[in-house]
Amino acid sequence: MTAKHTLVETKSKVADLVFEHPSLILMLEHFEIEGNVGDMTVLEVCAKRGLNVKVFTTFGNLFIGSGNLGKQVFRSEEIADIISYLRNCHKYYRSEKYPEILQYIQAIHAVCPTPEIKLLEGFFNEYFREVAQHLEYEEAIAFPYFEGLIQGRLKPDHSFSATQYHHHHTDIEEKLEDLKSLLIKHVYISNQQGLRRKLLISLFELETDLRIHSLIEEKMLVPSIAKIEKERLYVE
Repeated sequence: MTAKHTLVETKSKVADLVFEHPSLILMLEHFEIEGNVGDMTVLEVCAKRGLNVKVFTTFGNLFIGSGNLGKQVFRSEEIADIISYLRNCHKYYRSEKYPEILQYIQAIHAVCPTPEIKLLEGFFNEYFREVAQHLEYEEAIAFPYFEGLIQGRLKPDHSFSATQYHHHHTDIEEKLEDLKSLLIKHVYISNQQGLRRKLLISLFELETDLRIHSLIEEKMLVPSIAKIEKERLYVE
């Protein structure tokens, strides 16, 4: 049977897309789309939830691996939905994904207390601290500036800009590759293959979501904010 590769389009039925691409379940959560979607199309779901359909379809195609990885510019009202989505990603990382991964590591260490497992736990905790700093920077400095700009409450100035944000932006999924490498190549876990599998799957899931998160920021959010800054500076 030939695999289908349906794009996420306005006329697509959301339920059909999820059956074909289960990874979209997480994206729906990030958009705060809860409960069943019946036979509604993407356009109908977005209208009901008050979401911008361009943002939804663009992100959906990124999730299924069919998205445009080039720079894209969005309008102010679309940027608001992008920032809301990214804030929900942060909640997911803090309240669900990172505690889940740490729980798996600690469960393995409880039954296999080797120095290698302890090293793995320390590596992950250090990584989590780095990610937490990145998320806090975005929430305390970057996002409030972006929101103030698109709402007209702030003017572009030299204290902060999209360019500065881009330079500060770190690739928070990079160290996950080292963590997976440790687990697959170097750390021996005896008689706990089920936990090892769950831990690896969770790491791969996190890596995928972080990669999309970074693409959204670098290829969509930054160019969109930079365009607004340029227009406002030119006018003023």
